[in-house]
Amino acid sequence: MSETGWSTTSTFKDYLENHFLTNINKGDGSQPVILLLDGHTTHTSTEMMKWARERNIHLFCLPAHTSPA
Repeated sequence: MSETGWSTTSTFKDYLENHFLTNINKGDGSQPVILLLDGHTTHTSTEMMKWARERNIHLFCLPAHTSPA
């Protein structure tokens, strides 16, 4: 969590590296993975898209107001 409690690209990347990758099949990029997101700017930054692409993770952003609150 960030100091302010708000999501940041850094906290999202930390979650992906230290939780998500360790809990998917192998997490070594050998199999493609699709990750559904809500489209928040911290999830769709250029940095995150590049990071995901390098690990064979496909980011799929849901349209606004379609994810549960």
